[in-house]
Amino acid sequence: MRATETFATREEAEAWMSSEWSGLLEEGAESVSLVEGDETIYQMGLGEE
Repeated sequence: MRATETFATREEAEAWMSSEWSGLLEEGAESVSLVEGDETIYQMGLGEE
């Protein structure tokens, strides 16, 4: 499991995920969650639908 990443803004988090997408898939990640405080903002599956 990859360590948690921290970002100042949601836009920075989305840009990072966009650039890391293929690497996450290669590592076997199935989804990515954007969490703010104790709230999950959204969870996105990485696999093809």
